[in-house]
Amino acid sequence: LVMSVNLSSQQFRDQSVIDTVHHALSTSGVRPSTFQLEVSEATLMDPRSPDPEQLLRRLHALGVRLAIDNFGTGSSSLSCLRQLPLDVLNIDRRFIAGLGSSRDDEVIVRAVLNLADAFAVDAVAEGVETDAQRTWLADAGCRLAQGYLFSRPVDAAAAEAILREQVGRVR
Repeated sequence: LVMSVNLSSQQFRDQSVIDTVHHALSTSGVRPSTFQLEVSEATLMDPRSPDPEQLLRRLHALGVRLAIDNFGTGSSSLSCLRQLPLDVLNIDRRFIAGLGSSRDDEVIVRAVLNLADAFAVDAVAEGVETDAQRTWLADAGCRLAQGYLFSRPVDAAAAEAILREQVGRVR
């Protein structure tokens, strides 16, 4: 399992975020490889973000996974993708909502899946709400998805119960 945490643009611009993440990892006992930080595409492209590439490299050096959230909705360049130490592209829910009804959304989702594959990073479909969307994504080669189809937001105790139930089914 991977625990994902979204960083706000304000947190991303604060250079103490590296110390905060390091402290959280060392005090919690969480393995860095199971901890993922998500930064929105808009935050990465924000001119107020001081040297996002360097900050991401320092965070990645801690061993955490890095994801671009809401990929495809901002104005990132492909050269940005090439330079950043990323592990995951999160496909924005707006494109997932159109699967099965919008050829344009389907083309975009396939393109992002191909980009992720070419850059050897994972792709996560956000906002999956129907079996039809899940099936389309699986047929397109998307292995990871999140959304209401799987669970509404729950508190920690309910999440633990869900995980225990799922582990029992896998064994």
